[in-house]
Order: sequence, then structure tokens, then C-alpha cells
Amino acid sequence: MIAAFANNLSCMGSMQRLGVATIGGALTALALPPFHLVPILWISLPVFLWLLESEKELKGAAFTGWAFGFGFFLAGFHWIANAFFVDKDTFGTLAIPSVVALSAGFGLYISLIALVLHKFRRPASDDPPIEWHRFRLAWVLAFAALWTFMEWLRGWLFTGFPWNLMATVWAPWPAMGQVCAFIGSYGLSWLTVLASAAPTLLATRETIRVRVVIAVLPVLVLMLMAGIGLVRLYSSDTESAGAIVVRLIQPNIVQVDKWRRELLEHHLFEHVRMSRSNGFEEVDVVIWAETAVPFSIETSKHYRQVVTQAVPSGGILVTGAHRTDQTAGNSLQVYNSLFVLGDNGVILDKYDKTHLVPFGEYIPFRKWLPLSPLTSGMGFSAGPGPQTISISGIPAFSPLICYESIFPSAVTGTTRPKWLLNVTNDAWFGDSVGPHQHFAAARLRAIEEGLPLVRVANTGISAVVDSLGQVKNMLPLSSSGVIDSSLPAPLNPPTLFSRLGNSVALLLSVMSGIISLLILPRLPK
Repeated sequence: MIAAFANNLSCMGSMQRLGVATIGGALTALALPPFHLVPILWISLPVFLWLLESEKELKGAAFTGWAFGFGFFLAGFHWIANAFFVDKDTFGTLAIPSVVALSAGFGLYISLIALVLHKFRRPASDDPPIEWHRFRLAWVLAFAALWTFMEWLRGWLFTGFPWNLMATVWAPWPAMGQVCAFIGSYGLSWLTVLASAAPTLLATRETIRVRVVIAVLPVLVLMLMAGIGLVRLYSSDTESAGAIVVRLIQPNIVQVDKWRRELLEHHLFEHVRMSRSNGFEEVDVVIWAETAVPFSIETSKHYRQVVTQAVPSGGILVTGAHRTDQTAGNSLQVYNSLFVLGDNGVILDKYDKTHLVPFGEYIPFRKWLPLSPLTSGMGFSAGPGPQTISISGIPAFSPLICYESIFPSAVTGTTRPKWLLNVTNDAWFGDSVGPHQHFAAARLRAIEEGLPLVRVANTGISAVVDSLGQVKNMLPLSSSGVIDSSLPAPLNPPTLFSRLGNSVALLLSVMSGIISLLILPRLPK
């Protein structure tokens, strides 16, 4: 029956195939946060490979791959349109075209996968008899390798956007995520794609025993990884004796109100009020979200005094705010920054965001794009890179602003910190799937690095996550509130991933690519 279904796919016309590929890509996105319908991968990925393997022309394979990618990214990125409707009179008409164009561009990554796989295309006839299970096994191995490589590639190309890695489908199950401590998120993506694409072999002409063994084996590997993860969860201690207490402030200020001039002081005073609520005397660190302070705390003595009221005695306040800098002979530089203030109002340290959001905080290829009238305010400068902030009496931490938390192996400075701090403002995207996807990605950084993560978001999701990726305390999306939590302990010794980074996942990808070439049957000339 499965073989007949695969054969029917190959008999469809070009437009039908493109439609099925697009729908298959969109359905694949349902495995991502917040839906996590992971079993759908065991259907959508084999269907995609069955469509590809019967494409006789390179052009057809390229379009089929692009259609699958377009559906996947459109379903996964549709929430970005919400940001355009914050100022709908100016940007509203750009919402749909921009998301469609973005999805179409990212679809090219999957199109490249299809182009390479076309070189592994099955023969036109079965004379002489072909070992079909070897063909499809080679396809599955190559597909997993290429998918992983393309995830890594889009993680740094054009400053990178590694959003919705396949690894994030496992976010609700920390046991599955523990493998990230060894092979990272890209490695977990490789393992996930390998296992879910394996049913492609069920359409071969080999005996049922061969088909089932080869298709089920990667799933058993996933189950083994989950078992190892459970052991790790129950054998690791993330509690910290005498831990400091952090207070997370989530005011839930919607984006349309955030920068209204007549409300700026009200927002600031509300942050102070929430910070000083019951239990303030027991807190060591108060944390506000990205751009929580709408005034310059470097140059305004008055607003610095207001903000200082939220600093606990003997503790610190960490807040997001814009920063300007103008050195002699240079133009004015504006940074999306994070400040650390002591209880005497002194700025103890600061961090400037390094990874800027394309088309949000800077415009790629500005010289060639006719967007100047709409993007005059999008001119942030990038900071020098990840750093570790050390303050007396407080465990050293690595600051991450907004989507800097989605980059594997790029969240710590040269000195290993004791915890990760992610401040963000996801209010741009409203009550959509975007903030859930953002939070899922950030949790993987905690597992990879073996470090607790404190995440403070203006409208949510704010949370304290331990070094195993388990949520200890959380404020849901679109809610206002305060979290007081002890800071979990980092893992000791550091994880393998924290020492080797993405190299293990890339090695797995290369190895599976080489094996696919070795097992591919040689065809008669």
C-alpha cells in the first residue's frame, strides 16, 4: 500500500506536485512550537522525498524543493506580519508581501537540498534489478546531512537567522533535549530528520523485514537518546546552595502603547512600582526587559534617580535601554543595549547588542533597496560581540538581547559565565506563535551550555530555566506579573557542546553524507 501511494505521487502533474509539496511543508511546521505535532514529520518528510525521487528533471526537483520550503517557512514565519500592523498606516500594506518574500527566500535553502539530492535520483528503469532499499537509505542519510548543513548555513549567512531549527520540536520534553549537551541543536535536528525521513524506505520492493528494520532503527536511536536524557535529568543537581534571588518584571505593555510619548513616564514608574512590590528586600537582582527604559539613563540625572529606586539594597538592576555614542569625527551611533546599575545609581557595566535584526534594526543592502523613506529610523550599530559581565557579589552572566538567544554556540564570551540572561520585547508579535518559538529556542541554549537561563520579556514569555532546560518558574504570554526565583546552579563540568560547539553536529552531517555516497548502488553505464 505504501509503495502504491509513493508511486501515485510520482504520477501527478507538475502543478499537483508543487501543491502537495507546499502543503507538506506547511504541515511540517505543525511539529514546531507551540503545536509540537511531532508525528506529522513521519508523514511529511517521506512524502517530500517520494516526490523528489521521481523528478526526472533538475528544474522540477528545484521547484519541488522550493515549494516544500516555501510552505514550511510561510507557516513557521507568518507571525512576523504582526509587527507591520503595529504602525499599520505606514507599514500595514507591506505585511503580506514581506512575509511571502521572506518565506520564498528561505525556501531556496530547501531547493538547494533538492538540487543535490537529484544527483541521487533513482534510475528510470529496473533493468538490471536495483537494490531499492540502498537507494532510499542513501537518500535518507543525504537528506539528514543536507538539512542539518542548511540549518547551520542560515544560522550565519547574512548575519544569520537560525529560527525554527528542527530540534525545537522537542521543547516540551526536556529528556529528548538532553542530547543537545553533547551534539547541540543542529545535532538533534540531524537525528530528528534522519529518524522521521526513514519511513521513506517502507516504499521499497525489498522484503518487509528489511524495510521495517531500516525504518525503525533511527526511531530506536531516538528512544535511546530519550532514555539517556531521563537518566541525566534525574542524576544532575541544578540546585544552588545560598543562591541569589532574581526578580523578573513583566509589565505586559503592548507595542502600540510602548512608545507613546504621553505614556513613557507612566511605563517607567510602573516598572519601579512592580520592582518594589512585596519581597523587594529579599531580592538580589531585579531584571527588566529589552528597551524597558525609554529615556537615556546615561545622560539624564532625573531618570537615573527614578530607575535607581528599583535597585535592591546591595544588589543590582539589569535593564534594556537605547544608548547613543558619538566620538570625535564620527557620526552618532545608536545601540540596543543592556545596563547594570548599582544601588547608588552608578552604571556598573553595559552591553551592546551584537546580532541585529535584519530589516528591523538594520537594513541589509540598503544602497540597493528602495526603502529609504520607510526605514530612516532603522540604523542601530552592532556591539563588539558576546561578553561576560562580572559584578561583585553576583555570579557572572552572559547578556543576550532579543533573538541573540537563538544562535547555538554564540551566547557566551571568552570567559565562561554562571548563567545566561536574555532580555527581549516580543510585544511586536502579539499573542502569536512567534514568542513561543523564541522561548523554545532559548531553552535549548541552557541545555547546550549547561547554564541556567533567566529570560525577561515585556509581554512574555518570562521564565527561569535550569541548566537542564527545565522551566522552574514562568509567566505566560500576554500577562503582567513578577517572578521571584533563586538562581539555579550551572552544571560542572561544562558540557561537551560548550567546549566543542557546532563541530560535532557538522561532523555527524559530513559522516552521514559520506556514508550515503558509499552505500549508493553503482548503476551500469
